[in-house]
Amino acid sequence: MMGKTALALRTVHGIITDSTDNFVQEAPGGQIDASMQCLRFFDGQMYYDKDALDVLGRALIAAPLDVRQTFFDRCLMTHRRERTMWSDTPVAKLFTEESQWDDLRPAALIEAIKTKCISERLNSRDAFEKFDLDGDGNLSKSELRAMFSSLHLAFTAGDIASVMQKADSLGAQDSMIDYDEFTKLFNIPKPKDLIQSETEKYPYLVLPWWCMKATCGGSFENPSPYNGGYYCMRCSAKNPAVPDHMYIHMDQANMGGDGFHGANTHAGKWSCPQCTMLNEDRSHYCKIDGCNAARPW
Repeated sequence: MMGKTALALRTVHGIITDSTDNFVQEAPGGQIDASMQCLRFFDGQMYYDKDALDVLGRALIAAPLDVRQTFFDRCLMTHRRERTMWSDTPVAKLFTEESQWDDLRPAALIEAIKTKCISERLNSRDAFEKFDLDGDGNLSKSELRAMFSSLHLAFTAGDIASVMQKADSLGAQDSMIDYDEFTKLFNIPKPKDLIQSETEKYPYLVLPWWCMKATCGGSFENPSPYNGGYYCMRCSAKNPAVPDHMYIHMDQANMGGDGFHGANTHAGKWSCPQCTMLNEDRSHYCKIDGCNAARPW
């Protein structure tokens, strides 16, 4: 039986570097190619060419779109990534019906603007008035371009046209965005929508936040404390906007991790004193390359 066995040595990109004489190369799109693309998906990679995306789509055909997205998001949470937003990358097609693919790019830009406005604590009215440069009550294409530029978002002339077209579909077909269209298009939460009665004095409790510790570098978005984000979901660092007395109160109450009922707990893990990365209890040194700090005892 061993005489009939065929072997090949591949790189992580699937390139064969050596093989036995009886090895037969599999046709593109076969089982090995599908396995390689699935491993890239598991690794949280977002950029695929058309052929790779087709292969991966066939491999995941039995998984519903929402299940694929949930799995991918959870994979991202386990990796250190400079980029965590995937909505404007090719992998987004795996989570969207093909009939909606043309809307992916403008939808990603709209979501990016919404996120930027929330992070800068702008409500719909403040954001609209900020970008309505001539104060005429409408955003023109030039003002839309200025808005994208001021928020440091990459865009093309086609992106401006696509966003304007989506705005026109919500109101008048005039290639302008009035306030009503703006609120429908970007759906930026109003303060009263965000802040419930028990949090009116503490708006930071309902805002998402970005961890700035070395492990995350400001690239990882955490949910608001109201949704359980008292600690970074990746490295366990404290939310700097939450006062220390709230953590003390929660520790004393020994509460759980559901919104206002307490902070997240991380059973079976320890936080690195140097980079704050969460490590398994069985590990004696931090797993982050370049840190390797010893576990505190």
